[in-house]
Amino acid sequence: MISLPVWRINPGGLFAVAAVISAAAAMPAQGQVFCSEPIAPSCLEVESTQRDILSVRRCKQDVDEFAVEVSDYLACLQQNARSLEERVTAMRDRIERMEADAKKEESVPPAP
Repeated sequence: MISLPVWRINPGGLFAVAAVISAAAAMPAQGQVFCSEPIAPSCLEVESTQRDILSVRRCKQDVDEFAVEVSDYLACLQQNARSLEERVTAMRDRIERMEADAKKEESVPPAP
């Protein structure tokens, strides 16, 4: 955990830092979207001894469509993961800059 010298930050600056951190935490990552998990075709869940060729073909088509949806879903999750990783990197870069700025303020001698 990074410890900033709070007593050196003026009250307005402290509020600004808190506002930036709160806003960053509440914002969704750019490029992040809701990924909807596909629903598996039900035709394979029902055991039936009587299947005609049309129902089998429809079931095969449903399975093929499900496979495409699964692929799209996985791509969506991977994109969201990349977006979150980028967001974490940006947050770490920002906190390092804030820490460096705080150290600079700390090393400045007080005005007479």
